[in-house]
Amino acid sequence: MFQKVKCINYFCIYAYNTANTVDIPARLNMLRKKFPDGKYWNREKASINNPDGYTDNPCKSKHTDKRDNYFDGSCQCHGFAMKLGYDLFGIHVGY
Repeated sequence: MFQKVKCINYFCIYAYNTANTVDIPARLNMLRKKFPDGKYWNREKASINNPDGYTDNPCKSKHTDKRDNYFDGSCQCHGFAMKLGYDLFGIHVGY
């Protein structure tokens, strides 16, 4: 059984209701601190992939480039969503 955990505007998160359900609101707050508003999920050109990092500067292209971070084989918005899902639920989320 899924239950609604948290809604922000029209985006709602649902979690499987088990005895081991994680504290979703607490993890969302942790992710807000880990990835602050106004920052960019990318890296400096010379650095290696760091899915836990961010920078102050946006990528120069809407297409994949050398500054993109990667997670679970994906980059840009999809990679970031996969990273958030993993950090939130502790498992690799499907797509």
